[in-house]
Amino acid sequence: VAFAVAKKLADKKGYNGAASTMLNAINADELLGASGANTALVDQLVEELSAHGSVVLPGGIEASGNGADLAVATLLLNEVAGNIGKSVLYGNESANAASSQEVLEAVKAAKGGTLFVDGVDLSYGFNEKSGIKEALAGVSNLIVFANELNDGVTENALVLPVGTSVEKWGDHESKSGIHSISQAAMKPVNGNVIMSAEDILLKVASNNNISAAPVAPIQTEDAVEESIENASSESIESDEVQQPILAAAPAPGLDSANFFTY
Repeated sequence: VAFAVAKKLADKKGYNGAASTMLNAINADELLGASGANTALVDQLVEELSAHGSVVLPGGIEASGNGADLAVATLLLNEVAGNIGKSVLYGNESANAASSQEVLEAVKAAKGGTLFVDGVDLSYGFNEKSGIKEALAGVSNLIVFANELNDGVTENALVLPVGTSVEKWGDHESKSGIHSISQAAMKPVNGNVIMSAEDILLKVASNNNISAAPVAPIQTEDAVEESIENASSESIESDEVQQPILAAAPAPGLDSANFFTY
């Protein structure tokens, strides 16, 4: 259906961009007939997409039996609708991701040493010919942050349950340079003592006298409140008070006590 919508939208807008070759191979009426979709609703959707700004998002694996085709169709729709560079932006995502080869080399380099694995099943992500299982077995101190055992947990691994996202504090970098903090919404169940992977690393760093370089002072909420109070006490002609912009906080360093006090 998504491919058919893209084709009809392209015809409606007279699209002749980079995806024209792909669109020429699509028979919208044939696809809609095979899917049993309501053509009247499809035509209405095409009119809406043509007349207004939009962003097209895939519906997840349950929305299609072929995730790859769904991803291509979603990208194609955004291209035809003119969303690329407007509501769909590339280049702002976090640049911290490593390639599979880099991950494999890092695991091999940890042979005889210590390796922390957080939230990923390395054996599942690599094929057997990669040698990932042998590389993991060669790590003397393998610490895995996981709530359940997985194929990447070797016999000599230390598994540390870190709880769910609603039980612990954490951080996230959805865009490069933009850090956010996630707050625990509940206490750990069954009275368990749960530390996040970040807090565990902070504790290890503290026990080994490892500290990060000092971070320059940043504007805090107290400074913002004081600035607002000073502004409200002054005589101004307008009732509107422009609030100071709160500076973005950097990611916590190893010298932070934990995420609760950050």
